[in-house]
Amino acid sequence: MKRKTINCQVCGCEMAWEKPDESGSFIASSCYLGDNWLICHDCMAEHCSLTNCYGCKYGKYPDCRFLYLKKRCSDDSIDITEAKGMRK
Repeated sequence: MKRKTINCQVCGCEMAWEKPDESGSFIASSCYLGDNWLICHDCMAEHCSLTNCYGCKYGKYPDCRFLYLKKRCSDDSIDITEAKGMRK
């Protein structure tokens, strides 16, 4: 019998899989975003870094639950002196 899995629709990684001894019960990996999202955390982070929030197909700005990913992606591009609170 083949186990049921939930895979990312972008990269194909396994995000959740059925417990072998409990049919209908699933174990989720840390990359699983929950609900009906069929995209893993890493692919969603990449999507957020490349997409304008107003044109996003996953979240509804300004109430998007993935805004923290957008902020994290933009924080990565901040000059290190600004990130430490220093001014040039």
